Amino acid sequence: MILPVPNRQSLAPDMMQKEKLLSIANGQKQIIQSSVVIAVLGDLEANKNTEIVYDAAVEAGLIPNEVRDRLAAQIADYYQDPQFARDSAFSNAGLFAMQLMLTAKALGYDTCPMVGYNQEQFVKSFNVPARYAPVMLICVGLAAKAGRPSNRLPLGQFAVFNPF
Repeated sequence: MILPVPNRQSLAPDMMQKEKLLSIANGQKQIIQSSVVIAVLGDLEANKNTEIVYDAAVEAGLIPNEVRDRLAAQIADYYQDPQFARDSAFSNAGLFAMQLMLTAKALGYDTCPMVGYNQEQFVKSFNVPARYAPVMLICVGLAAKAGRPSNRLPLGQFAVFNPF
């Protein structure tokens, strides 16, 4: 859970970071007005976490060593393809972002996902390692007023329920 920090002195560095981000995010005021801005990054080298994840699963008795070894080999093979690594990074980051936004809403906070920012400038300004790809920014806080209504495509426009 992310809550605003009550100590004003500790907010000073945060506000400086937000002001730096404001120009990168095309002056979108949510950057400054929100309680917190979360940069969601995709891990292009998530395969390097295989041992951490699966060794813990083995230790907890959730999977046997053979399953861990088979999964680790499959993951290592998949990550030989840079496009797979990028697709997985964005897919995993998108799933995380949606869960974060749903959790924030359940706790009474509002969120605003943002993809309209200069990703190259973001990487440079915030010294983001090459391992990570910027996916989106998420502003979190309490809305001062209700958001504007938006239209979405009907389900039938983008979902197929039977073969093409």
